Amino acid sequence: MPFIFALLIGPVGWYIRSKMEDTPEFLTMTPSASPLRETLIDNGGWLLSMVGVVALGSVSIYIALFMPTYAIVKLGMPAAAAFVSTLAFGIVMSVGAPFVGMLADRVGPAKLMTWAAIGTVLLAIPMFILLRQSPVLVTIVLIELVLGILATLYFAPLPAIMSAMFPVQIRTTGLSLGYNVGVTVFGGFAPFILTFLIKTTGSLLVPGFYLAAIAALSLVSLIVARRVFHQRRDSSYRGGCFGATECRRDSPREVHRGYDSFSVSIKAIEAVPRFMTECSIPAGRV
Repeated sequence: MPFIFALLIGPVGWYIRSKMEDTPEFLTMTPSASPLRETLIDNGGWLLSMVGVVALGSVSIYIALFMPTYAIVKLGMPAAAAFVSTLAFGIVMSVGAPFVGMLADRVGPAKLMTWAAIGTVLLAIPMFILLRQSPVLVTIVLIELVLGILATLYFAPLPAIMSAMFPVQIRTTGLSLGYNVGVTVFGGFAPFILTFLIKTTGSLLVPGFYLAAIAALSLVSLIVARRVFHQRRDSSYRGGCFGATECRRDSPREVHRGYDSFSVSIKAIEAVPRFMTECSIPAGRV
């Protein structure tokens, strides 16, 4: 049933995209002769940074989906309680994403994502310790609510960050490679890795350690993307909004806060309208 309802995302995404204008930056660009080569060779550092940045957003979702199996099989909790907790996680992300998008427009997406990553590093292991000591409905719902808040703060602004990491002429190629590699490697294999490590180590805290480790990786990737690789960008590579206070909106029709907020909220609930925001930033600042 969920997959049947998910089919509605396609028409909705197509409708949204069909009603939105491409940005002047895209309309005036010169297409790359070899976007794949330019992405892998000339922007390899940015690509690796994006893979690391995407990791936490993906793993947060897969941890939430893994929780019912973990709670039922490893903690002996009733199935109803385990699946109710996942529902709580989904509600937080669906309702909270637009508001996080509006907040990101004001303070900058990178700042929100940085604090969400730090919060995940600090809270991941204690939350699983608490769940192991008290495997009841209230505990698992509370943990899923906290995970949902942290995941929303990180995942909702993620498209704005990703759109800022590549020049417009290779943006789609860079986003496709970086996002899908990050999701596949860190998120797609997460249930297998967690199951294997729990069986091998015998520790029920493995999901907490894994989540904290991935959060640390994404935090480092964010720092590297902002402080290291931005120095290699020239003026033709400016685009995107790492910090809202550093962005300049040249035209109200180009992009406005409503578009920013709506695009990140759609992304957070797994719709994929083909829209990314661009804006001008001062030279040397990301």
